[in-house]
Amino acid sequence: MRLEFKPWETQVQFQIQALNVLKERLRSQSRFYSRQWQHLPVAAAPLRSLQDLQQFPCTFKEDIQRSEQDFYGTDPRLFREYNTTSGTLGQPISIPVTDKDLERLAYNEQLSFEKLGVQAGDGVQLMLTLDRLFMAGMAYYGGLRKTGATVIRTGAGVPQLQWDAIKRYRPATLVAVPSFLLKMLDYADAHHISYRDSGVRNVLAIGESLKDDRLQHNTLYHKIKDRWDITLHNTYASTEMQTAFTECAHGCGGHQHTDLLVTEIVDEHGMQVPEGGLGEVCITTLGVEAMPLWRYRTGDMARMYYEPCGCGRMSPRISGIRGRRQQMLKVKGTTLYPAAIFEALQQADMVAEYVVEAYTNAAGQDDIRLYLYSRREPDAALNAQVAVFLQGKLKLLPPIQWVDEARIRQMQFPETGRKQVKFIDNRISGL
Repeated sequence: MRLEFKPWETQVQFQIQALNVLKERLRSQSRFYSRQWQHLPVAAAPLRSLQDLQQFPCTFKEDIQRSEQDFYGTDPRLFREYNTTSGTLGQPISIPVTDKDLERLAYNEQLSFEKLGVQAGDGVQLMLTLDRLFMAGMAYYGGLRKTGATVIRTGAGVPQLQWDAIKRYRPATLVAVPSFLLKMLDYADAHHISYRDSGVRNVLAIGESLKDDRLQHNTLYHKIKDRWDITLHNTYASTEMQTAFTECAHGCGGHQHTDLLVTEIVDEHGMQVPEGGLGEVCITTLGVEAMPLWRYRTGDMARMYYEPCGCGRMSPRISGIRGRRQQMLKVKGTTLYPAAIFEALQQADMVAEYVVEAYTNAAGQDDIRLYLYSRREPDAALNAQVAVFLQGKLKLLPPIQWVDEARIRQMQFPETGRKQVKFIDNRISGL
């Protein structure tokens, strides 16, 4: 029986034992943690509960950026690959992996695909990159190999290629970015492609959340679901944690893989919030060899849900991500995250694509500017329509700059990036 199906008390005891083993390993093999814990009495004592983690300082992205090598947990000669974070919040972090880590990644995604009901022989189309130092692509590929599924590696983009592969190989499951599915549906409608009888039943939605922190479906979910009656599984992951949270068929949050990760939801001081409270996702990796992390603050704001799931798993589940801690904005007295602006723009039928820019105005305060593309010719009537809509949804009206399709695509897909960009943070820190 998988650990996630066992009583939560059993899972907690497993994690406490694993944490104690990891703690001793970090004390002896990690330059960063041995230095940080040198004068910390609790580091020499065994952990007796998950609450004991609060006695340890947190790890931040800036700590790793200052010296990645200080976080190495094994001989670099054992490294088999390097991966990087996407760099959405500054300089990307390089994450090495060993053979053991690659096997762990594959096992992690095997657990994810089990939640989707993927079985040996099922076709799964990977609509994402497997190169460009991107960890997720290799993780999904390895997980499908362990599952025994048939992998269709179409890569990212190119709607015609995706539909051709779906027609030829008839995969039951897609792994795709949700907003790209909308482009595929537009392409299919324009080219008279029949997709409702394509055989696709499931989509593992990556890179963009389909739910909010209260587990309510957002506009992006409904825009897909209203046109294509398939099951959309929300997922959450990051390169640093080398683990994914994936929804099962019951769709009530992404299940934690308890044998691979310890998750805390913490406040600004690194203290655990009450159960069900909103806070920052803080993780400790279990079983990672090359670059293990202890109490790493991801910057993502979410909630954890602990009641048993209808699928029988007893592991806690994570909500959709409300936003990034570093990206919180206070504009003209209104506090909001970029995700709230995205949600509003997704509902605006007159807006086809968008990019949100945050900047520091002349008064030294946060402000935002919207770059919008519409299939209609921008005119006074369109400006008025958008203004009324945004004021109703956001209670403010940011400056709008209309751009053409080529410009918005250039902004969303810069040459040096590998993910679609919808938020640009040009604020000046320290003001």
